[in-house]
Amino acid sequence: MPDISMCANSLCPMNQQCYRFKAEPGYYQSYADFKPFVNENEDMECNYFIEFQPIHKFNNGKGATLCHKCRTIITEGFTKKYYCDECKTNKTLNE
Repeated sequence: MPDISMCANSLCPMNQQCYRFKAEPGYYQSYADFKPFVNENEDMECNYFIEFQPIHKFNNGKGATLCHKCRTIITEGFTKKYYCDECKTNKTLNE
């Protein structure tokens, strides 16, 4: 469970790159309806945005990428994948 307030704003144009929106919620998860805004440079911005990134761990010096859902090692070394094949398949079936 992420120890953050997750974002419930499904209309946000930044939600597919945001950890607050895409993380796997816990059973007692808190949510907020964060609102992006247009800054002085006319770019979209959100004060609560957290970039969704792969989980990289040290793994005894070899490095490893972990699945965001089940936390198993996807691969030794670093990759840009977010989910293992099993969780990715289950996520697609549930949508």
